[in-house]
Amino acid sequence: MRWMYESPVGRWLGDAALTRPWFSRCYGVYNSSAVSRRKVAPFIRDFAIPMEEYETGPFATFNDFFIRRFKPGQRSFPAESENFGAFAEGRYFAFENLRPGT
Repeated sequence: MRWMYESPVGRWLGDAALTRPWFSRCYGVYNSSAVSRRKVAPFIRDFAIPMEEYETGPFATFNDFFIRRFKPGQRSFPAESENFGAFAEGRYFAFENLRPGT
């Protein structure tokens, strides 16, 4: 990441290719292909995804992995109004208190 943002070549590559719609479309096609399936296991391992909470695969593509379903009864949405439910899986960060300038 530092190379991408802090080097002239990295910034050029980002501006010239990686941020372009054609690159995004190509990457999407790749992640919807069967070849991308090989990325699933390393992703699960690297990000410690608790797969026991999900219906089992196999996942035909990397994109299929990202639309996996929870097993029934896993991660129910809270009914209490003082609790905020996560409507999508992810990492959520919040600050308990904010001060001016924070």
